Amino acid sequence: MMPWLINFKDKTVVIVGGGAVASRKALQFLKEGAKVKIIASRIDRKLEALEVEKYLTDYQPKYLQNAFFVYIATDDRELNNQIIRDADELGVLCACATSSMASLKAMKVVETENLLLGISTKGQYPAFTKKLAYELEQYDDYLSALSNIRRLVLLNNLVNKHDRKQFFKQLMYFEKTELDMLLMFILEKEGRLLIFTAQCMNVIDYFAEQVSAMSLCLKEIDFQDKLKILMMLKIKWQIQPMVISYGKIYDKISKMCSPKEVAAPLFNSEILLEQLYSNKVKRLFIIHPRSNSKLFDILSRYGSVCAFNTKIIGEYEQIIPFVLLPGYHYQNDILKAIENVKGQLTPVLLEDKQVVALLTKEISRRFGLEKVAI
Repeated sequence: MMPWLINFKDKTVVIVGGGAVASRKALQFLKEGAKVKIIASRIDRKLEALEVEKYLTDYQPKYLQNAFFVYIATDDRELNNQIIRDADELGVLCACATSSMASLKAMKVVETENLLLGISTKGQYPAFTKKLAYELEQYDDYLSALSNIRRLVLLNNLVNKHDRKQFFKQLMYFEKTELDMLLMFILEKEGRLLIFTAQCMNVIDYFAEQVSAMSLCLKEIDFQDKLKILMMLKIKWQIQPMVISYGKIYDKISKMCSPKEVAAPLFNSEILLEQLYSNKVKRLFIIHPRSNSKLFDILSRYGSVCAFNTKIIGEYEQIIPFVLLPGYHYQNDILKAIENVKGQLTPVLLEDKQVVALLTKEISRRFGLEKVAI
């Protein structure tokens, strides 16, 4: 069996039967623009009120002449089977409320503003179709977002023709909220993207919301697919790698976003550091052993600097693990490295409210969301 959508507009549909099922089906066919004929010796009040052709008589094969479709709604099994045979001989499409011998089988219909589906369990468990229908209805808003993006992409040629199939297929990797933001970017012809290196949803969601940006994380399974899809769009992209300094991770992000340009690391200059650490205290910065030498030099102006793979000794007023998120290195390397070091452990950068506020303002400035310099 194969499911099909059938256009009934201006087609002749014969309904055999005059009860509640016949009345319900007549309304459905009229809604589709069909020319409905009712064949029944008696009809109920609802059918009497409908403006359709009515033949108050017993069924005869002649009523199927020139019909496109016949729907059988009687409780007479022998008569139903006879109508099915007549329809087959005349080449008329046929469906029956009670028999599985008809050429077409009725399905549970799910229809929303953007969705039209037919559901059948092939007679195995009919009640399940109601549960499934309800769940499918919840996809209407999601489909609406997808269709709006598709319409604009095709209308404005925003994706190269040879990439469109892949683009529309993998666009479904995105959640509804992400699609809404992507639609906004398309309308504005400019998108904003934050790329994080570790998953910390509260932090990621906060930053994305503050700067009206979409966020991706390198640790996500579908990160590369999502990024590839975004880079296919012919709009201006502002991309901020959420990394401290230049290095392998920054280079990796830049390569994956090519030919789009990415912004400089967050602590590429002393602008933020001057506001955070200008007070004179004895502090220790702990950085990744592969950190950029420029970062080492800049931090040295505000305290001692060492990598977490070296032996650390001494007493400090502040011990600052200079990483953005409390990920693997923080838990497995930095905390072990400072076990024998005395001093107040200052939270990692994105757990510090002052740091978060300054970074939010700096990223907003880079994205052109505010013109006031820090």
